[in-house]
Amino acid sequence: MSQDVQELARSFRTLMWGILLLIILNVAAGIVQAKGAQDLGVSLGLLGASLCIGIFLVIQVIRVTKALGWGTVATVLCSIAMFIPCISLITLLVINQASVKVLKAAGYKVGLMGAKI
Repeated sequence: MSQDVQELARSFRTLMWGILLLIILNVAAGIVQAKGAQDLGVSLGLLGASLCIGIFLVIQVIRVTKALGWGTVATVLCSIAMFIPCISLITLLVINQASVKVLKAAGYKVGLMGAKI
């Protein structure tokens, strides 16, 4: 169980940093769009970066759900839910709540960006 909790702590922390990175990228995209920039290269760059981070987040969701001991069906459903706009936020909240509960029970200090390792 200790190995699973350590893997959960690492994966959960990485997931939180990935979410922060996606938020920063979306703010940057909003600023570029608000300034009316018509540069196709910038738009494609932001789109590519957003897709890469999205795929990274799905991989982290899979790692966290496996470390939580959730079954294959739950892992697949959470991964699919990450592609549905509002449902992905609810999925992240459920994963966040379950991860924090397990990590605190194991004695980890959990902050805004995950467990203190």
